[in-house]
Amino acid sequence: AAATDGVTPDVQRAHASLLLRVARPRDAAALVAPLAESGDADALDLLVSAADALAQRFQWDDALAVYDQALAIEPALARAATNRALTESRAGRDLKGYRALVARYPERADVLNDAALAESARGQTAEARALLERAAALPDDQPGVRDSRENLAALLLSGPAPDPAAALALLDGLLASEPARDRSLSLRALALRLSR
Repeated sequence: AAATDGVTPDVQRAHASLLLRVARPRDAAALVAPLAESGDADALDLLVSAADALAQRFQWDDALAVYDQALAIEPALARAATNRALTESRAGRDLKGYRALVARYPERADVLNDAALAESARGQTAEARALLERAAALPDDQPGVRDSRENLAALLLSGPAPDPAAALALLDGLLASEPARDRSLSLRALALRLSR
């Protein structure tokens, strides 16, 4: 990327990083957007970081606009797409972002788990359960599988018709590999109480 007013892209990226540290994400985004548009991958990463910072400050519309800007530059940028979907959900908007991610990454347990949590928060228990069951069936070494199993166990223990036997099977499997997993231990105690 060409330097602007004699300032090199390295200096612009460093300036944007400092702006993020002093809680000026809009300014950081404005500074690195032209670099990102010219193909600078580090600037694109900073652009997404600026969107993340806006979302953390509950500036939903601004965050979504910056995520959209990053995705217009690189449509396959998973971090921007995932964080955009999370921001939409946290802002109380529809879950089309998560649903698009699930369609795009149907074998990623972390995506399925996050989408399930968003569905569950909206009272869509059947949809959440289906997503968690898909994620829980994936191989153990994939990110998000253990969290999915734990969240599925929690879901199985809630509601008007809990299923403690199914929850215990999931939790015992988790605790066999991670015996000190606090939430699993608490859920297991609840499942045992509900089994009586």
